[in-house]
Amino acid sequence: MIYFRKMTETNVGLFPVAIFVSIVLTLSIGGILHAREITKQTYFTEFRAANELEYANIKQARRLK
Repeated sequence: MIYFRKMTETNVGLFPVAIFVSIVLTLSIGGILHAREITKQTYFTEFRAANELEYANIKQARRLK
């Protein structure tokens, strides 16, 4: 009986640590996903800008002919 009581007290003592670890993991995973999304947006924005510049160059070349 004393063994189970001691385990329960230990588990209750570790409860704030478990909450802290879960918050840190959630925030770190969210931060990683957010950084990946920003990287994708930057990549596609640069890609679109390059395509628009190429399109403008083609139109200008056609006009000059």
